[in-house]
Amino acid sequence: MTTRKVGIADYWEMKARAFKIAFDRKAFARIALLLTIAGCANVHYEQGKTSLNDKELVFGKIVLVRDGEIGTISTFGTPVNIAPLESTKEPLLITEPLEKDGRFYWVLKPGLQLLNIVLHEPTDDIVSLAFDVPNKPGAYYFGDLIMRGEKHFSALGAANVRHVSIRISDNFQEERAELLTRNSGLTMDMIGRLQVSDVSKAKARAAFFRTVLDTAPVCCSRMSEFTFENLAPGKSTSAEIARGQGSFDFATGKSYFRAFKLPAYSAPYAISLHSKVMPSGIPHRFRVFVPAAVLLDSNFHIIETIDPKGLRPIPASIMPPRAAALEQTIAISAANARAKYMVLYTTDNLLERPRLTSVPGVFLIPGGALPSGVPQLTEMEPWPTGNIEISLDAGTS
Repeated sequence: MTTRKVGIADYWEMKARAFKIAFDRKAFARIALLLTIAGCANVHYEQGKTSLNDKELVFGKIVLVRDGEIGTISTFGTPVNIAPLESTKEPLLITEPLEKDGRFYWVLKPGLQLLNIVLHEPTDDIVSLAFDVPNKPGAYYFGDLIMRGEKHFSALGAANVRHVSIRISDNFQEERAELLTRNSGLTMDMIGRLQVSDVSKAKARAAFFRTVLDTAPVCCSRMSEFTFENLAPGKSTSAEIARGQGSFDFATGKSYFRAFKLPAYSAPYAISLHSKVMPSGIPHRFRVFVPAAVLLDSNFHIIETIDPKGLRPIPASIMPPRAAALEQTIAISAANARAKYMVLYTTDNLLERPRLTSVPGVFLIPGGALPSGVPQLTEMEPWPTGNIEISLDAGTS
């Protein structure tokens, strides 16, 4: 199966079509096909045959208990996606069917992964689980995920369950034995366990991010050792903030960061920060890097910490075409003309606080959707990685 990224435009097209599920059975089949083609994660594992040279096998069970009725979910009707946690890559949908008892066998790349399962979109019953796949060929037990809740219809083919609670049960011995019977090439020493964390809530996510950042390698012992990128008036600079760029132990804790050299001061100007949203794979929710900023003098001493209260959500719009974002303007004037450098990073406080923006609402019509003119609230979920666009505008006092 080939894969491609789902862009913002694709996301909203699929979202508008997905709203028709409860009204049009034929549309459901078309939507499922659309989602399978666009942004599909190829996690298929053929028992006894798939090579694990550059990927690892993750196995376990997903059980859904609705009002005491035991079953599993359908990846055809229930959105399930997975994404690397420490990069800015977009989530990919998992369409590989689970077995009737909920067993799954997925081939994944090594690294920190985030699994999202959307059980009931209207009430935000979404399960998010983080785990680290070792960079060592073998098979790794995820656990038996038990999700319990109340039946409540929201869409045809969906999980239709709300007020969800979860528990991860350990049946390692039984599941390992089952795996070995299916794969004669595997041995017991090739099978391990994964540490799985529930990060469904904002504070839990922030705490998990702190754990991840605390173990990230530090690039430098002081800010003077940073690599500073030049910023020039009239030019826009795009910067990815991710693990690959390294981390630093700031006063507020470790963070991934980017550092920039400012032009020599001759007149007042403004630095515009535009943090782009990233798809989360969850309806009504984006991911976004929420920047903290400090200005440094020529000796690399902090002369100003920018107040994050200046961050403002930017709503998406159709006319003019504009994606949602988070923006801030930093004024450079005679008062802080000594500023020679700027550093962008994030903090625990910023990671704990989701923000709201809006996207254009739609009316459902046969065959598609039309703009309603009524904005729809959408959450921006803080993330330790992201993409920021920086521009310098002259003439601001």
